[in-house]
Amino acid sequence: MTNTDKLKKIIDLQSEKFDWKINPLNDGVNENQLAEIEKLIDDKLPAELSDFYLANNGESGDERSCFLGHRFMPINEVIKQIEFGLSLVKPAERKLNNPEKSKGLLNKIVDFYFAKAPKKGLFKKSWYKIEFSCGLGSYGGPYLYKSEKAEGKGRETIDINFDDYKKLSPLVKELHELEKDSYNWDELEFVMYSEQKYEVKRTDYNFNEEIPFTSTPVGAIKKMYFNPKWIPVFSDHGGNYIGIDLDPDTNGINGQVIIFGRDEEDMFVLSNSITDFFDLIISKIVDESVDFKKELHFHEILKDMINNGK
Repeated sequence: MTNTDKLKKIIDLQSEKFDWKINPLNDGVNENQLAEIEKLIDDKLPAELSDFYLANNGESGDERSCFLGHRFMPINEVIKQIEFGLSLVKPAERKLNNPEKSKGLLNKIVDFYFAKAPKKGLFKKSWYKIEFSCGLGSYGGPYLYKSEKAEGKGRETIDINFDDYKKLSPLVKELHELEKDSYNWDELEFVMYSEQKYEVKRTDYNFNEEIPFTSTPVGAIKKMYFNPKWIPVFSDHGGNYIGIDLDPDTNGINGQVIIFGRDEEDMFVLSNSITDFFDLIISKIVDESVDFKKELHFHEILKDMINNGK
């Protein structure tokens, strides 16, 4: 029985035992689409995954998602998620390929904020510095400090109309695109002085250090926010996935089935392979030893199933 046959068996069992109407599966992908993934990850896909997608390219429809409420992802969604993982990878050497053009865009960003600042008084400046940050779709501040001695509590927030940011957003986006390949920063942090001089720091969101990731079992999965070699196959519709790990940690197995995603701090191994995983799910539905209908996220049901050895 192929993995495609096993998934269809799981679908039939859901209809039979739970009386669920399940989305139909799509026709399979072609070799070129699989080659696109292999080029992105610079690695070969395991045969069991390639054959799986050659038979069926995910699911479609408005009924219940085919894998116990999880969506079997079409290949274009898989590629999009891998590209997201790759977008988090930072260059080994951070540099500016076109510093003159970067400087021009930075000046325009500073001009936008300077125009929002209070005007200088007749005999003295009305403020010392303004701090603000901006990224793709995110803005912090701006915070005005009236004197050099003013600290956090002594700062004032400058109100900027939300619609005004529509003028700023294209500048930030253009600068990010310009510097993406050679720097790939996540946010710009500015300190702007009343003389219109400024300092800027390119910063990263370091999820791998800020979030206390764990692995179950210990050392099986690399403790990361996303890894381009985690191939998502089933989605909970909310940024969390069941997928194939092609870059395991020291105690892991290449091709292991794992849980990962934006809400998952404990990366969890479900099985050594997708074949074994499907066999396990079929057996649990048939012998009714696991309640797959209970009001609990599917990932938690699976974790309990593995932890309890049911």
